[in-house]
Amino acid sequence: MGVIKMRDFNEKLDKLKWSAKNAFSDISDNQKKGTIFKLLNALQSGDKNQVNQLICRLIASNSESDNFKKLSCDLNSFSENESFFEKIAYTLILGMMCKNNNKTGGNADE
Repeated sequence: MGVIKMRDFNEKLDKLKWSAKNAFSDISDNQKKGTIFKLLNALQSGDKNQVNQLICRLIASNSESDNFKKLSCDLNSFSENESFFEKIAYTLILGMMCKNNNKTGGNADE
């Protein structure tokens, strides 16, 4: 991956993190913790199908939310980057774990 493409990839990861932060801002802490635990276990065992199923279920169960629609679009932008699956999944988890003091996201000071 060239310098320009890697920069684009990192920008997409950052965008994904903020989308996840905003999407999960209205989800209860217990549900977030449970989902994060399941995602981490699936990642640790190398079960990509389980990770994808968990993410798809989350998006489907919140399909009316504009923030989850944006998250879904941001995840779809990574469809050609299968080799970076773990990095994408961990970025999603980091976004889920962010505390949401404001709902705009994207603040570099957080």
